[in-house]
Amino acid sequence: YNPWGYCGEYRDKESGLIYLRNRYYDSSTGRFMTEDTHWNVDNMIYGDRIFKDDEIKYPDIMSMCQSINLYGYCFSNPVNYYDKKGNSATGTVSGWVPSISEVDGPLAIADFVALVLMAGAIVIDGVTYTAEQIDKAIEAYKIKEKEKAEAKEKEYEKARDSGVPAGDHKVKKQKNEKDNSGLERTGDPNSSTDLYDSQGNLKQRRYYGSDGYAEKDIDYSHANGNNSHEFPHEHYWVNGSRSK
Repeated sequence: YNPWGYCGEYRDKESGLIYLRNRYYDSSTGRFMTEDTHWNVDNMIYGDRIFKDDEIKYPDIMSMCQSINLYGYCFSNPVNYYDKKGNSATGTVSGWVPSISEVDGPLAIADFVALVLMAGAIVIDGVTYTAEQIDKAIEAYKIKEKEKAEAKEKEYEKARDSGVPAGDHKVKKQKNEKDNSGLERTGDPNSSTDLYDSQGNLKQRRYYGSDGYAEKDIDYSHANGNNSHEFPHEHYWVNGSRSK
C-alpha cells in the first residue's frame, strides 16, 4: 500500500481520505469533508487584498469562485489547480510564470494567467486580455530564464577556471579522524563543494558542471608518503573518471 497519492499527499488507508493539513478531502466525491474556514463575509467578494481609502475596489474573481462552494476542491478543476493546505487553490501555471509584463489588472498574476488560459480571454474594467498575450508573455519569460541560466553558467566557469568557490557553494566536514568520506561525484549544476577534515583544514574543492557531474578537483592536502605532490594541485574529470 502506497499512502502517497495525488500531488504527493497522504491518503488514509482506512477512510480513503486525503490529508491536506487544514481539511480532509474525499477524492471519490471531489469534495472536502468540512467547510473552508478561510472565507467569510469580508473576503468572499474582494478577497484578502487590503484596499486604500481612495482606491477603487475590484471584485476578485478567484475569491468569488472559491467561496461559492465551501466544500469544493479547486473549482472542480484539479487539472489546472492544486490545493496543498486545504484552503487555497493554486494555479498549476503559477510555478513557471511568476511575472508577466504584458498584462495588468486587479487579479493576482498566477490566478489571472490560469483564468485566461482556461477561458481564452477575459474582460476586466473594459480591457480585454487574451490567451495570445499570455502565450507571448510566457515565451518572453522563457527567453529571460534562458539568459539567466547562461549568465549563471558563465559565472560558474569563471569561478572554476580561477579556482575560487562558485556562486552556489557548499561545505562538507568529516566527523572525526577515522572519517574517510569524500565528496560526491554528482552535485547541484554549476556549483562547488569544499571538503574539510574534522580539524577544520581544507582538503579538497570540487566543481560540478551544468549536468551536475564533477568536472574539476583542487586538492589541498592528502596522503603524500613519497612527497611527490605539491599542494594545491588540480585534477580533471573525464567520462566519470578523475585524471591522475
